[in-house]
Amino acid sequence: MPLERIPLQVDELPAAVAPFFAEDVKAGKVLLLARGLAPGLDASDLATGLYQSACHENTKIVEAAVKSARELPDAILSGALSSQLDPQVLDFFAGLVQSQTDKIQRILLNPNTADETAVDLARVVSEDSLLEIIAKNEQRLLRSPEIIKALYLNPTTRMSTANRCLELAVRNDVVVDIPAYKEIAQALGAEQKYDDPMDQALADAESDAAFGGVHDPRALGEDGEVPDDDALAEEENLRKRTSLLGLTISQKIRLAHVGTAYQRALLLRDPNRVVAMAAIKSPLVKETEVIRVSQSRSANDDVIRYITLNRDWLKIHQVKVALVANPKCPLPTSMRLLPHMRLVELRSLSRSKNISSALRNAAKNLLNKKG
Repeated sequence: MPLERIPLQVDELPAAVAPFFAEDVKAGKVLLLARGLAPGLDASDLATGLYQSACHENTKIVEAAVKSARELPDAILSGALSSQLDPQVLDFFAGLVQSQTDKIQRILLNPNTADETAVDLARVVSEDSLLEIIAKNEQRLLRSPEIIKALYLNPTTRMSTANRCLELAVRNDVVVDIPAYKEIAQALGAEQKYDDPMDQALADAESDAAFGGVHDPRALGEDGEVPDDDALAEEENLRKRTSLLGLTISQKIRLAHVGTAYQRALLLRDPNRVVAMAAIKSPLVKETEVIRVSQSRSANDDVIRYITLNRDWLKIHQVKVALVANPKCPLPTSMRLLPHMRLVELRSLSRSKNISSALRNAAKNLLNKKG
């Protein structure tokens, strides 16, 4: 959960700032501070005062404080972010300076920075140096596994960095709330490790290069593009052209979680069940992808079964139709979904040679009743 922006207690404010927020203080005095014009404040006091002003009930004061916070001179802001600011204040500024690497670095290295702030930054920063700062704070990672999750699901995090964080969690019996975590942990345990740091560094570099190449959306379609069956018919050639075959199991699982719809479509057809299941469990999966997989007769049996157990997906009529017509769908499930079919769909099912005779006869009987 992100930190809620709430005002600090007046008795917790620096001595130079507290008078601006005492009872019965006129709004004009607070507005002076919100505009950064209050005299006698050092960098830390000014930052705290701007945060407190941004929590004010007066909209004009809030707008002035946020504007002043955004426009603070580099020297003042850098000094403030390296000081012993309240975690709420640091979180406030983290949301304002996400595009400024040096400022975010100061926030991440500040011991007062809250774990919640680190989680938010791990989700959105793309600078490798910043991601590494987050990943190297092992004490924080173990205390707040949400940071590991955020790093793992951030597509710009290097594969070696993501794996290192997950291995840390596994070694310390910390469970990370990401799909297929147990399978990922097993895959990481089976992958080769090197005693020589140089050999390990070279292996990590190869890992990053392999993952980075297939993660580029230009390699396999823009995100949101779901390939049709003709495109997937060239699966093996696509895999070879994009080095997908060279990925390890853990790399494929992560690509399933952060890649494009096109990449997930290929991973859903992967012969390894763990990879296919990771793809269907991806938090990025869209309804169009579920419909496409539900229609596929080459889909992994466990993937089809997983779709049948998802209540939200079964509310989609196209998914129901696709499952009933798919011979891989368990017969009891198809029978249960049959009454939801429309007349035109029942007619098609009653003539289909691709489904079981029991389901075909049930469709005929239901068609006769409705017809």
